[in-house]
Amino acid sequence: MIHQLRIYEIFEHNKSSFHDRFRDHAARIMKNYGFDILAMWEAQTEVRTEFVYLLQWPDEAAMQGAWEQFMADEEWKEIKRVTRAQYGDLVGEVESRVLVQTNYSPWLESAQDASLNPLSDSADLATTNAQLYEQLQRAILAKSEFVAFVAHELKNPMTSIKGYSELLASGALGEVNAMQANFLRTIRANVERMSALVSDLNDSAKIEANRLRLDYKRVQIPDILDEVLSTAKRLAESKGQTLELHLPAQLPPARADQFRLSQILAGLLNNAHKYTPEGGVILIGAEVAANKWDPEGAPQVIHFWVQDNGIGISTEDQGRIFQKHFRSDDSRVREVAGSGLGLHLARNLVEMMGGRIWFESEFQKGTTFHFTIPVAEG
Repeated sequence: MIHQLRIYEIFEHNKSSFHDRFRDHAARIMKNYGFDILAMWEAQTEVRTEFVYLLQWPDEAAMQGAWEQFMADEEWKEIKRVTRAQYGDLVGEVESRVLVQTNYSPWLESAQDASLNPLSDSADLATTNAQLYEQLQRAILAKSEFVAFVAHELKNPMTSIKGYSELLASGALGEVNAMQANFLRTIRANVERMSALVSDLNDSAKIEANRLRLDYKRVQIPDILDEVLSTAKRLAESKGQTLELHLPAQLPPARADQFRLSQILAGLLNNAHKYTPEGGVILIGAEVAANKWDPEGAPQVIHFWVQDNGIGISTEDQGRIFQKHFRSDDSRVREVAGSGLGLHLARNLVEMMGGRIWFESEFQKGTTFHFTIPVAEG
C-alpha cells in the first residue's frame, strides 16, 4: 500500500535552514520504525511549506502501528518542542493518506485532495507507482540540467576573477603592498571555494539524475597519491600538521576513474586537515586485500584509509555523516566552511566504482575513513 504523508508548516517567511533540519530529522526517525520512504519532496508557497513523503507498507495495520510509534518517539517530541520554542507554533497538522488517483502529480497544484479510500487493486498501485516515478525522474532531470547550466555560466566569471587577481598579485601591473596582497589572497581563496562548491553541486545533480559517467582505466595508485599529496602537503604545512604516507613497495593497479579517485582522496584529506588542530597528525595509506567488506563485490580490492587525530565525530552525528548537505551542530565544525556535499559525493563515487566506504571515529580523539576500489583484472 502506498501512503502519502504530508507535514505542513505555516510561515510568514520561509526559513530554509529550519526546513532542512526538520525534514532530515523526520526522515531519519521514520526509518527507525521501518518506514519505507519511496520518495520525498518539498513544495513552498509564500506562506506555507509542505513536506511530502511517499511511503510504502504491506497493509494498513503495519502503517498505523509504525505511525503511532513515530509520533510517540521521545526524540521527535523533543524536536517539535525545541522548534516551537525557537520559532513559535509553526508546525501544522500531520495527515496520512492513501493515494488512489492514477493521474496524481505532486508537482501540480490541485484544489482537491487525493481520495482517502484504499487502493482497489494492484493494477492501480502499479500505475500510480509508475507515474509517480516518471514524474520524480523528470523533476530530477530538470534540476540536473538547471544546475549544469548555472555551473557553466558561473565558470567564466570565476575564471576571470581568479586570473586577474593572480595577475595583480604577480606585480605585473605595479607594485603590490602587504595589505593589497592579503586582499588578493582572500579573493583567490574564495573564488577557489566557490568553484569547488559549484563543481560539487553539479556532480551531485548528475548523480541524482543518473547522468554522471565514469572513465574507467587501470590506475596506478602511487601516481594518484603523489598527485593528491602535493596539494595536501601545502595545506598541512599551513597548520604545522604532519602528513604520513603508508604504502607497500608493490600495489596492483585499480580499475577506477582516475579523476574521481583523486577527488575522493583529496576530499578526505581536506576534511582531515580542516578538523585536525595545529600540530596534528594525518595518515594516508593503501594496501591490496581480499574483499572481506563486500562478499558480493570484487574478490581483490585496494583498501585506502585516511586517519587523523582531530575532533572526531559525535555519536549523534555518525548516522548522518554521509547525508547530503549534512552539517554538524558542533561549533567547531560550523566555524569551518563547508557545503555538506563532500562525503555524500565520496560515498556515491566509491559505490559507483564498485567499492565500499565507512569510518571509525571517537569523539574528540580522531577519525579514520576507509574505502575500497576493485583491483584491475589481467
